[in-house]
Amino acid sequence: MKSFFHKTIVFSTQIGIILFASLLVLTLVPGASSLWYENVNTHITVKTGEWSHPRSKGYWCNQLAGALCSCHRHNGNSLSLSVLAGYLRTIDNKSTVFTFNGTDRQNIITAMSQLGCCHNGCMWSHNSMEYKLKAQLLAVWLNTVSGYGEGYYVDLGNTTKLTGWDIINLAETALTTNNVGSYESLKDLCETYNTQWD
Repeated sequence: MKSFFHKTIVFSTQIGIILFASLLVLTLVPGASSLWYENVNTHITVKTGEWSHPRSKGYWCNQLAGALCSCHRHNGNSLSLSVLAGYLRTIDNKSTVFTFNGTDRQNIITAMSQLGCCHNGCMWSHNSMEYKLKAQLLAVWLNTVSGYGEGYYVDLGNTTKLTGWDIINLAETALTTNNVGSYESLKDLCETYNTQWD
């Protein structure tokens, strides 16, 4: 699901016809001594093309919670359980870190646990740097497979620009090789990717 800018403006004025030097002239000046006038309300809608950007892990927690319970849905913008479950199945097929092989609901609950989301009043603890990295990495995965991250990157300033896929590869390699010393910087990189456009 992509976002877009949508704004409606109401423009109200009075148009009229006045006699000016033997010419009939259309006027937009309210109160001019017109031969005829009409009040006009015009609705102008401005809509840009679709755009999207990576979303925070909090956004994904809200989407996952909304998929489990209609009480979490807001503004009609929630993603459905089937869409989110499809994202998780894609991640399961491609990731060396995450496994989502249960039912759709089980996979959503597992993803919420890995993101550190609240479910039924519980908050799963993500105190270790490994879990913090995994939580941010899962959000990068969700941004990437959903298309929200398409065309976005983290610019490291030295002509190195890392896409979501680049960040996923770096973080999953560190996690599968137990490169504990890189966990914090990779967690920060993931978080930057997920939140720098909020």
